[in-house]
Amino acid sequence: MVSELVWLCRTLEATAILNFVKMPPTQLLLDFLSSSTAALIFFILSFQLCAPAAQGQYILEGKLEHSDSLPPVASDFKVGKKFNPAKLPVTGSSSVIWWWVPNWLSGTWQNSGKIKRLSLKDLENGEPPQGFDSIDIKYPDAEIIGYQQDSKNAIWTCVLAPYVGRTEQGENQNISIVHSAEPVDLSEKQVVLRFVATTVIVSKARGRIVNVTQRESLQTYRPIENGRVLVQSSMKFFDSSGNAKYESKTLSQTSLMAKYHETPYLPVAAEVPTLIDLRASFDKFLKAKNLQSLLPERAPLPPVRGYRMIVP
Repeated sequence: MVSELVWLCRTLEATAILNFVKMPPTQLLLDFLSSSTAALIFFILSFQLCAPAAQGQYILEGKLEHSDSLPPVASDFKVGKKFNPAKLPVTGSSSVIWWWVPNWLSGTWQNSGKIKRLSLKDLENGEPPQGFDSIDIKYPDAEIIGYQQDSKNAIWTCVLAPYVGRTEQGENQNISIVHSAEPVDLSEKQVVLRFVATTVIVSKARGRIVNVTQRESLQTYRPIENGRVLVQSSMKFFDSSGNAKYESKTLSQTSLMAKYHETPYLPVAAEVPTLIDLRASFDKFLKAKNLQSLLPERAPLPPVRGYRMIVP
């Protein structure tokens, strides 16, 4: 689903800056969360807002563990290298994963409120966790979960891999590459998603890479009442060699703003205006899984002109 990836890229940018700016990691993350630089072009799963839960009520389950390390980044993205946009992967060129969305998680979600119990642990130096009880935060973005509906009215969403996003930040450009985004657990009780991504910071003046950070995220959604979902985020940050640097956890909440409605196309950041045909992609997925009985009947859409259309 497109929505996870804006949130992911935002936090990835915060991560990349951890090693680039001489600032205590907790203060840096606080400043980042409060800043407008967190806005991204696509994907809308920002840090969700906090829920009033009992201390220790929701913890990262033993079976959902972070990686001890990640593979090193490709040589084209090492610090000091001349940045070459042609080396970036093509969005959706590796895979597109469609997955069923429980009814309580489908729709458009808006985030505003507090992040609760965020901690940031320095793994490299063995320092104890740092953190704060809560922080006020507001994002104008909306998170869309669920793009297509099958013939039995079940709702499905998708995640493209890889996914590339760009944001400007002062003298630098941040390039976020989401390598994988997949569901780990899907049920009526909870949804768990795992993301792995890299953020490359490029100096605009020199055109060279000045910092690289990798990140793994485990995002758990649980319904708490009608129209409200609890979100637990566990994030682990790695350097360009794949060595673990920091680990942080948040507990938060998001609220439903609008029920599900179909999203037929998804814009992609590219050199030419590009749209992903979600209808065609969903139908392709169902046929590949021998689920033709779930193919929906839809009214045709008017033609879209001036865009390159892709079907991952």
